[in-house]
Amino acid sequence: MPLFFVGIIAWFVSFFTEKGAALAFRLGIIVLYLVVILAFIALLVSGSVSLLDGISVSVPTEVTRVWGWFMPDNAASCLIAIITSRFVRFTFDMKLQIALMKARTTAGS
Repeated sequence: MPLFFVGIIAWFVSFFTEKGAALAFRLGIIVLYLVVILAFIALLVSGSVSLLDGISVSVPTEVTRVWGWFMPDNAASCLIAIITSRFVRFTFDMKLQIALMKARTTAGS
């Protein structure tokens, strides 16, 4: 009887190690993609900041002073919130369109 349990335990261990190895490989690839994407985003942000710093140096002080008359102090935060919400909405719409296309292809076949 104990040999039977040893076989079952060995089967469970081999099953979970095979699944775990496949999962670890997939997670490694996902982490690699995330790191590359985040590095690209960080590069874009740092490039944009340095570009904007260069632009602000070349803008005359009168223009920046007049800009402050019309734009509030939290204008950058508000614009970032608006752009982010539009991006999230666009992503949601695209996911919805993909789901609808999948539903149509499954219903048609």
